[in-house]
Amino acid sequence: KKKKKSDFFEVSVFFATMSSKKDRSKDHVIVYGAYGYTGQLIVKEALRTKAFVPIVAGRSEEKCNKFVEELGDASLPKPLVFECTDEKTVVEALDTYPDVKVVLSCAGPFVRTFDAMTDACISTQRHYLDVTGEIDVFEGCAAKAERAKKAGVMLFPGVGFDVVPSDCLAAHLKELLPTATDLELGFCSAGMGLSRGTASTVVLNAGKVGVARRNGKIVEHAYSDRKVPFFKDRTPIHSTAISWGDVSTAYHSTKIPNITVYVASPGGMGWAVWLNSFAPVRWLASLSVTKSLMQLAVPKWGPSDEQRAKASTQFYGIARDANKKLVVESRLRVPEGYTTTYLTAVEITKRTLSGDWKPGFMTPSNAYGDIILHTPGIDTEFDDEPVRKEE
Repeated sequence: KKKKKSDFFEVSVFFATMSSKKDRSKDHVIVYGAYGYTGQLIVKEALRTKAFVPIVAGRSEEKCNKFVEELGDASLPKPLVFECTDEKTVVEALDTYPDVKVVLSCAGPFVRTFDAMTDACISTQRHYLDVTGEIDVFEGCAAKAERAKKAGVMLFPGVGFDVVPSDCLAAHLKELLPTATDLELGFCSAGMGLSRGTASTVVLNAGKVGVARRNGKIVEHAYSDRKVPFFKDRTPIHSTAISWGDVSTAYHSTKIPNITVYVASPGGMGWAVWLNSFAPVRWLASLSVTKSLMQLAVPKWGPSDEQRAKASTQFYGIARDANKKLVVESRLRVPEGYTTTYLTAVEITKRTLSGDWKPGFMTPSNAYGDIILHTPGIDTEFDDEPVRKEE
């Protein structure tokens, strides 16, 4: 019996629809902690730019459903609700979407979630990305590098403000001075507020001694401060050393053995860092009752769109060759932290989905070179000073 033209049309539509559904699953990403402040920024940017299709995931079913409803997109996949407590629990949850091969975690403090999530990603052959800035998380992921390589997946913590701009700056300085033995990085943020997740991480780490990298090892670092010339006019700005993610990642990116990170610390912030250098103060800050009181001051949300639009961050880096007495400096300016985070996180996730990834543990510059210069929405460039003899 001869088929009607309409029959052929219906069959064609059926197979086209099935093919579309199959292909579209390749663009899906499980975004854990999607309903948090940073997670929402990332999800909304992904949808705006059509970079990927987010699967909203998190611990709270109510918050997941509410966020999906607010997005107003009926085509979004069903939210994924699970506790990130152990590998088995996470594996069972991730297998709800067996064809989705990228997980982006936005749920901090990450030190509480990364271990189970990375183990689950390795065992189910999924790529793991997150927006952490926590040294323990970077080092923990680095320790799983060989397992990730064998599984053929990428572990890439720190795809946001921590540590994309600073890591790219570190790698750039290494390129300018390949024999560098010492690296100092610093950042100065104007008008930047904190989200609830970031502030909670600060509270969690209260009472811990600062760290730096010395002779390739992460070591406790006593209080130190210096005047940092963040801007071209070299106006010195008082800054204090902090335990920032680059203490871990800059070493993995550059192999420079001595690394210290500074933050501009006007007024009370400098005093707070100084006080934390004393053991009795750290002991007091580490008490549960103290942390409970500090948690009361944690903001319920994060900076408004208006606040973020007015803020920016200036990075400064200096690399030295202690043997040849050479030094080189460079600067980099980016939007404030949360704006930078959602822009770089979306770009890196998009690249991962496209097949542009490397197995094992990755840092921004190891994976994508100077990606900060090629991220849509960020207009910046390195501002170098010539290599010179140290005075």
